[in-house]
Amino acid sequence: MASAAGSPCLTGTIKTTTITAALRATGLIAKTVFDGATNGVRFRADVTDTLVPVLRPGDTFIFDNLNAHKVAGVREAIEAVGARVLYLPPYSPEPKDRVATSIPSRQRPPSSRRSL
Repeated sequence: MASAAGSPCLTGTIKTTTITAALRATGLIAKTVFDGATNGVRFRADVTDTLVPVLRPGDTFIFDNLNAHKVAGVREAIEAVGARVLYLPPYSPEPKDRVATSIPSRQRPPSSRRSL
């Protein structure tokens, strides 16, 4: 169905689904899917009920900077089983940007060279 110029194309409501999982070399573990967005209470419950039971001492769990990942009890529950928690830096540039800036300018294609 076409829409008039300047009017939204979507109608109705958008459904949000949250998917959480942990990744090991052997595959995904601690998979959870639920309706709606996550929050600190919901995420902490998922960590303690689903993730912690399958963690092993020495595992490393890496979080981004979503506020829900930083609520009290999340880090403590993971570290209590001998695993460790790391947080990504507040800004993680795209891998292609890191690669491009690590190559000397003369070796990059002209279209990717930046003038200072």
